[in-house]
Amino acid sequence: MAVRAGSNYVRAERELEEALDEAVASYADPLSRSLWTLDEALVEAQVEALTNLDLIAWASVDTGQGPVAEAGTRLAERVREREATLAYDFQGRRIELGRLTVAGDAHRIRQVFIESLARDLPLLASLVVLVSSFLFILVDRGVARRIVAAANHFARFDVRVERELPPPGSGLRADEIDALLEEYGRLERRFRESYAEVESARSRAEASEAALQASLREKDVLIGELFHRTRNSLQVTLGLLRIEMRETSDPAALAVLSGLETRIQSMALVHRGLQERKDLARIRLDEYVREFAPFAMRGGTGARPDRATDPGSGLELELEEAECSLDVATPFGLALGELLSGLDPGSPCRIRLGNDGAGRIALEIEGRPGGVGTKRFELALTLIQDQLHGTLEAGSVAEGRLLVRATVPNRKPASPH
Repeated sequence: MAVRAGSNYVRAERELEEALDEAVASYADPLSRSLWTLDEALVEAQVEALTNLDLIAWASVDTGQGPVAEAGTRLAERVREREATLAYDFQGRRIELGRLTVAGDAHRIRQVFIESLARDLPLLASLVVLVSSFLFILVDRGVARRIVAAANHFARFDVRVERELPPPGSGLRADEIDALLEEYGRLERRFRESYAEVESARSRAEASEAALQASLREKDVLIGELFHRTRNSLQVTLGLLRIEMRETSDPAALAVLSGLETRIQSMALVHRGLQERKDLARIRLDEYVREFAPFAMRGGTGARPDRATDPGSGLELELEEAECSLDVATPFGLALGELLSGLDPGSPCRIRLGNDGAGRIALEIEGRPGGVGTKRFELALTLIQDQLHGTLEAGSVAEGRLLVRATVPNRKPASPH
């Protein structure tokens, strides 16, 4: 148990170290190029994207004259850090431009260690029982073998046939025992041959399974890398948008940037769910709506930076467990963002999500319109009807509130072409 616990701790520590190494290796060269071109906005976006990576709590770029960009929260204790020199090759010379510092919270090591230990306790108990049983059988194997042999001998006697006992000294009783032993040896040889055939078949099956597992692991690595890179690109794009939104005072431009931020965030959350679950066939829509709905209601993080209250406080969610595939989740998330962005964030809003029992997902949104117009509803209608072959209806209810009902399949229907 102590060895297993130590192994879990080392694995958790290695995950944090690998996350720091990967963050430095992935962003050192792009940050060097951005510093060389004096593009401070891109440096800020890349540093902010760094803090969106798993296990990364804080990141900073310093040129020696002060920090150029800094994002995240730097903890006072339980911190693991990585540093890298940012340099650029120019005319055969390597010119140092600054240093990149990335920090992760070492508290995650203890958390993963405790979770792994809790999962392994039932396995450790099972191993103790298995080893105890094996030792008991090993000690008594001689007695058990003799009992089984005697049982097989007696099983071959037919008590329904009357037997004549041979007279003493005739030697027939010894011959009968010899015949029984010879039959037992023949059965044992047949058993060993059958066992050898089973072992050979099992070895072939294990070899085939190992090849399949290796192929699956390779595909999992490729798929994970694809989702990881896509998510990083979307996070960099979100960082650039948020920088522009902080520097923009024009309400029209701010509204356009806020809409773009909501759409990009909807796709980023889908890819994050894929990276975490690694299952293209099943994406939890209820978890997606729970995380994305408050973001879409307030129009993104930069659309209303001076709002004192959280507009998501009046959001009521009634979500049942619902799963769908990737080709449904992406357009569904975009349509959900368009519908929620068109509602008044200061008024109560209710969202219901569930299954209709026929392989379709039902969505209801009730809230007060925000005066954005009909373009967002038209885009949501196009996504649901044309791409997902679903239905979307809207109507007014009491007190000027809007009720929107949508149904989509949990898998995108195959194209007739």
